[in-house]
Amino acid sequence: MPTTLRDIASILGIQLPHDADADRVVTGVAEITDAGPGDIALLGSSKYLAPAATTRAAAVVVSRKLLGQHSVRISPVLLAVDNADLSFAKLLEYFAPEADIPDVGVHPMAFVDKSAKVDPSARVGPFVSIGKRVTIAAGAVLYPSVTIGDDCSVGQACVFHPAVVIRHRCVIGNRVILHGNAVVGADGFGYRFDGKQHVKIPQIGTVVIEDDVEIGANSCIDRAKTGVTRIGRGTKIDNLVQIGHNCNIGPLNVFTAGCSIGGSVTTGVCVVIGGHAAVRDHLTLADRTQVAAFSGVINNTKPGEIIGGYHAHDLRQTLREIATFEKLPELVRRVKRIEDREKKLPKDQLLDT
Repeated sequence: MPTTLRDIASILGIQLPHDADADRVVTGVAEITDAGPGDIALLGSSKYLAPAATTRAAAVVVSRKLLGQHSVRISPVLLAVDNADLSFAKLLEYFAPEADIPDVGVHPMAFVDKSAKVDPSARVGPFVSIGKRVTIAAGAVLYPSVTIGDDCSVGQACVFHPAVVIRHRCVIGNRVILHGNAVVGADGFGYRFDGKQHVKIPQIGTVVIEDDVEIGANSCIDRAKTGVTRIGRGTKIDNLVQIGHNCNIGPLNVFTAGCSIGGSVTTGVCVVIGGHAAVRDHLTLADRTQVAAFSGVINNTKPGEIIGGYHAHDLRQTLREIATFEKLPELVRRVKRIEDREKKLPKDQLLDT
């Protein structure tokens, strides 16, 4: 049966406005700027009020807070919710195309060592390689060309996208998502110069990825020299992120694209690191630390501290410095004019400097 506005309201757990056509058919979701008559759109910010006025969407999801702050006059049905982004996420999930996932069971072109234990409900695609003594729990999905080394364990309902590599002796929790070409458990970057060459330091530790972690494409989590590199529960790591050996990343962290975390860094709860930021090794970032993009962190932080710049320090101070730098050309010109005037004055009229 077709989806109607009545169904959409049920998904969102709200009541439709009294004048809405509850039987109107909805075919999908779209951006507010290009939504058609069968689409649900999102009005997530006041900056989209102008395009919302001309949208052709059947209905618009909007937060009650935004409605309270602005007078929203648009023709589509307004679906008022507490959190527009989270509500729209439910609709995205509802209308998402069916995933092209491997069938239940082990594909005949996969390699599974005879000592490995794969739950019957797992989905193992073609060209997957599963090493000795590996355990794969119920509901795990391994897309084509995933490689899992010896003595690893993979928890329930994990999803490993194509070409993910899990090196030997790593532990992956439940509901972990690894995107394409992510590598967990490669050697940490450890060398010592002996006067003639860089001598490789053996990396004999492991990696533990806790429950509900998501790691983006081409990101790398290095194994510990000894002990454990740990990624805490619920942490979300973007694409092209590097986590060095022996890091202890706390729960519910967010690391965005291209950031680099040196070895033996410890982070607290809900730490956020912006894109392309770099954190020096052996630091501790306290709970709720926020690091602005392109920053270089060289010192420990305090709880709730917001830092930025290179090298990173208090973000407000950094912004003041940037504002001052922008004024420097005019300040130089003013000083030059003052100096030129002073050169024309008699010496007894010059200021004592």
